[in-house]
Amino acid sequence: MKKRLTAVVLLLALLAAGCVVDTDSGVSPHENPASARSRFNVATLFLHMGDVLDSLATGDYESAGDLLAHVDIESAHIPDSLRHVCSRYVELCDQLTGTLSSLESALSQVELLLQTNDVEDARRELVECWDLAEMAGEELGALEEATDEVLTAVSRHGSAAASAHMAEARNRLEEALLRLRELTRLYEERLEATAEDVEAGSALLAPSLSLAAEGDSVWVGEAIYVSGSLAALSEGMSGREIELFVNGVVAERFVSGADGSFRTSFVPFEYESSTDIQARYAPRGADTELFQVAKSEVIVLTVRFYESSLEFDVPAELHPGRTVKLVGLVRSLGGVEERLVEVRLNDVVASQTLTGASGAFDYTLRVPADMEEGEHRLFVEVKEDGSQKTAPCSQSAAVKVVRVSPEFAIDCPEVVIVPDWLVFRGRGNSPGIEDGGLRLSGTVQSTLPIESPCVTVRWDDEVTTFEVAGGDFQVVVPYPVSPWMMGRSSVQAEVLPEEPWHRPVAVEVSFNVVNLLVYGAGAVVFWGLLLWLVLARRKRALTVQPGRSEGASVAAGRVARGGRSMGGGAGSAAGPYRRLVVHLYETVVAVLTSSSGIVRQPSTTLREFLAISRSAAGRTWRLLAELTRLAEEALYSRREFGRRDSAQARWLALGVRRETGGRAPGGRRKTGGRAPRAGRSDKSA
Repeated sequence: MKKRLTAVVLLLALLAAGCVVDTDSGVSPHENPASARSRFNVATLFLHMGDVLDSLATGDYESAGDLLAHVDIESAHIPDSLRHVCSRYVELCDQLTGTLSSLESALSQVELLLQTNDVEDARRELVECWDLAEMAGEELGALEEATDEVLTAVSRHGSAAASAHMAEARNRLEEALLRLRELTRLYEERLEATAEDVEAGSALLAPSLSLAAEGDSVWVGEAIYVSGSLAALSEGMSGREIELFVNGVVAERFVSGADGSFRTSFVPFEYESSTDIQARYAPRGADTELFQVAKSEVIVLTVRFYESSLEFDVPAELHPGRTVKLVGLVRSLGGVEERLVEVRLNDVVASQTLTGASGAFDYTLRVPADMEEGEHRLFVEVKEDGSQKTAPCSQSAAVKVVRVSPEFAIDCPEVVIVPDWLVFRGRGNSPGIEDGGLRLSGTVQSTLPIESPCVTVRWDDEVTTFEVAGGDFQVVVPYPVSPWMMGRSSVQAEVLPEEPWHRPVAVEVSFNVVNLLVYGAGAVVFWGLLLWLVLARRKRALTVQPGRSEGASVAAGRVARGGRSMGGGAGSAAGPYRRLVVHLYETVVAVLTSSSGIVRQPSTTLREFLAISRSAAGRTWRLLAELTRLAEEALYSRREFGRRDSAQARWLALGVRRETGGRAPGGRRKTGGRAPRAGRSDKSA
């Protein structure tokens, strides 16, 4: 009897609760990529360095530099006894890459100068080329010696399984070094041929070119005249084009007169303390067979101008769609009146105005309504004056663009009794209930102007939208009635202002729902069960016959007590399979970094890292390619991911880890055997 009463009490407790506790199912934790450790693969690093030297041997110095950028010895799990020699070897490769790249650039510059008969400059550049060629030879010799030493040292730390990879790395490095030696020989032959061209160009006539300026200073915006002459063997060279360089840039082109003389002018527009001018004659047509390039002496002119300074007030905050008045002042010994002031917000011209007689100005800045929140740059630029003798000036300042959150408050009753037609009938409705709805009140206020914002109230599937005028509101929200409605409930409300300087604000209010139907049903069930137990006891007392064994009744009781339903478990929601696939990919990347020293830079895509790590992955490169494809889909596609995808990613990651060594994803240790094929699913996942 006591056990039956206990069962009845438990049943009533479930009815009164009116809800079922649901527990979220999570994903089993996996190994942290930051702490993942693996055995050091001695061959992977030097197979990668073989790719670097191959790029150098073909003259592709940019690719060699990119491959070197992916090597990080400090991040690799390398024994301390080998870390220094490996770092030194990578440093030697980097030095040789820089030297060969500089040699190629300098030699190309010499050849370009020889095309214009600029023999003197070509001769100076050629000296630097010889120095670079000698340095490249010394660095290549040091690299050859270091290759044999470092491979001998690291081979002692490799496993027996890595010996084949080590032999392959040695062969690739030695072949690349032979090709590099051939490359340096070709550079030497190219330098010797260029030196012969320089000597041949020295036999050409070197014209003389003079230049003089009519004054040693000039105002910005005013013209200054320069003159000179071009001659060869004391005879003027007429009809030749001459270029006038101002601060290294061609400013004027003109033709010499009948006697080789010329006179021209230029106007400096740069507000600098000084400017350099130089005349240059470059042979063209038939003159390339007779003359060298001729350059005049460099003349330094003092540029005079009035400096300007700018002061302006920077607002603390800007609001999208709002206007703000800014004031400023321009100071200068030159002209300050009617100077054009231009205001830019993130390189977009926002406003223009003119300065007054004293240099003061004010302007109204309107912030674009669609401008994003955060820090932006405000530029204020003052143009030069009309005489172009007063220099312009500019300043910039960081400004913060923010949207204001309105103050949104909402009130509702603490307790709501449903259904309302069962209580207080004839004496008014239940608390909070009016005309079949829930009465809500609240306020919407803001420090900035706000007019009739729209408020949306959601309760389950019911949505009510209304406008708020005057800041205060009272509204009756329809609510869905359910026979099992019971316990804590909540209403979500959101205010959506129309002004661009406001942001939406959402709040949630909770209240208790007392459902009299649930309590009434519980009471009926309780008294019904109690009555049934009393009647059953009386019937059993009347129907028991003398001499009947009680074994059957005891067995029946056991069956009754043991016949509880074992179903009814709540189904768990689908776990984050997409995030799990990405996590497994990052684990494999961490293992490859730890084992080979090849790291994925922040700007490197997944497919670029797949190409770079081909030698590091070894035989499992195809598994890594399939895992990379899954990770890309998980990051960029909208496809739904399920258990099959996570199981496939787990097997692919396990295959790569078995080859590189270490702990399998999910904490399981390597057990041997072949790496799983791509696409295999884990039935136990």
